[in-house]
Amino acid sequence: MTHAREFLLTTDRTVTEVAYDCGFSNLSVFNRNFRAFYKKTPLEMRAMERAEQAKAFDSSELEAHTLASVAVSSDTEPRHSSCPIFIDAGHESSPGIQTKVDMINIGQAADLLDVRIRDQLDEAAEKLEIRYVRITNIFSSALRIRRGHEDRKLNFERIDIILDHLEQRNLIPVFELPEKERRLLINISDPEKWSEGDSVNPEQVFTSLEEWKEIFNGFLLHIIDRYSAETVKDWVFEFWYDILQTTGAGKLPFTRVYEIGYRLLREHLPEANILASGMCCSISQEILRKHLVFFRENDLLPDGLSLIIYPYQVEQKEGGGNGVSVVSDTDFIENELNQYEKVLKELSYPDLPLWITEWNTSLSQRNAYNDTTAKACHMLTQITEAYGRAAHMGYGNLSDWSAQYMDTDKPFMGAGGIFSKDGIRKPSYFALEFSCLLGEAVVKKGHGYLITKRRDHNLSILLFNPRKFGFAYQQRQEGDFKAEDLSYVFQDNHSVSYHLNFSNLVPGDYQIISYRMYSDRGNPLSEWKKLNYRGTLRSYEVSYLKSICIPRMEYANEKTADGSLQLKVTLGPNDFSMILLAVR
Repeated sequence: MTHAREFLLTTDRTVTEVAYDCGFSNLSVFNRNFRAFYKKTPLEMRAMERAEQAKAFDSSELEAHTLASVAVSSDTEPRHSSCPIFIDAGHESSPGIQTKVDMINIGQAADLLDVRIRDQLDEAAEKLEIRYVRITNIFSSALRIRRGHEDRKLNFERIDIILDHLEQRNLIPVFELPEKERRLLINISDPEKWSEGDSVNPEQVFTSLEEWKEIFNGFLLHIIDRYSAETVKDWVFEFWYDILQTTGAGKLPFTRVYEIGYRLLREHLPEANILASGMCCSISQEILRKHLVFFRENDLLPDGLSLIIYPYQVEQKEGGGNGVSVVSDTDFIENELNQYEKVLKELSYPDLPLWITEWNTSLSQRNAYNDTTAKACHMLTQITEAYGRAAHMGYGNLSDWSAQYMDTDKPFMGAGGIFSKDGIRKPSYFALEFSCLLGEAVVKKGHGYLITKRRDHNLSILLFNPRKFGFAYQQRQEGDFKAEDLSYVFQDNHSVSYHLNFSNLVPGDYQIISYRMYSDRGNPLSEWKKLNYRGTLRSYEVSYLKSICIPRMEYANEKTADGSLQLKVTLGPNDFSMILLAVR
């Protein structure tokens, strides 16, 4: 009944649709049960509640907020909350690992032949302090390396274009080896929609271990000759396990693929960084344990352990089969790290750096949520929880340009990149930009905030107000959400006031610089709405959105003689902010 009420008040679905969505076999049974529970019919409930919501807003507010965007919560739940935070600026945790998102996933190596992708990469590398660039399928037929499955005559000219670009910009390639099927995911729980037409890469790049050894050996000899061993020794080679076994290499024994690649690397590039085995701990701990034991017992320990983390939970359905639920608004990276570290502890495993080489809060390439500030807030939740625990984090993906297909006739398609296909920076971009401003030592962190200190005693205060998904989001496929639907998907639209109480600050004059992204203005979806969700944008419209879809900036000055300072920051639903305190 609670879910039925939420559907009625947060969507425009008919009562019949709501009844079926909530598991009722027919409308009359639903109406009878609803009336017994709420003393009103579903239509009476919808009319009464929406009338009350309308009274709560004056005419100017109604102009800015549709009734559908009014959050629905329980009768006693407040629409605004306070969060007092007491910060001892003299305290800091051991710096340990300064976890940063210093890696970006391009996806297909061949995509970097596109000048638009390269331009967006250059911008991200400069502004977001990106150091590593992760690419897959470096032996794809799109790079014209060989004809068929021949391995004697190899042409690396196209991959050289890509590697030249990275080398000239001091970017370190991370090769995801040996191959990976190219898929355009729409809904994670609907395999029939995981790939569309020619976006699938059906080729089997490697069909035998001998073929893999010959090609990889030829590639290593080539890059050493072209770029020098001194340069290539810093490059990273990750061997991932294809649990679905859909690729040619995926059908070969992973341990043999890894051993061959490992020994070739140690022969030609003893100092190269080797990572393994690129899988989610939650998918199969049994397989992960076997890999870890194999590495240790056969003197094949990698230089770092790699894992990919995505926010999906597989649950057993009644009557058989699996259901997949989205948990991107929870601490899914922290939970995954906890599981992984538990396995390592039980195995008494050597202390190796953890690389989160690929993560995102949604795998769908057609989910409007990917273009929102809510996604950015959920990303900041994950970054905060991982801070100090992972050596590197690799966000996936760079650009929506790679996710185009015949259905992408609008500027925002709901893909997972930090740039739109037109190069407009999305809220996810600014979430990463804000995280670049974090300091070396953690002063305090908690739900919705991370406070760090730099060596010069200046503080970086990251604040975010992530709202949780409601039942309406869980009941629909990710690919079904359009920009117009996003008012319905959260449990509430509560704002929160952070009361920051500092003590033990270095006495002096403080300059306070605030950067803030709003959910209702100054971001691509809110500004696109003002353009009536226009289709293909003209060049000047793209330039316009690029110029206004940026964080708002404010300056203030405060003085402290006794080391104490109070600040109040109020964030609306899914707003996020970075505040820099610099003493002068």
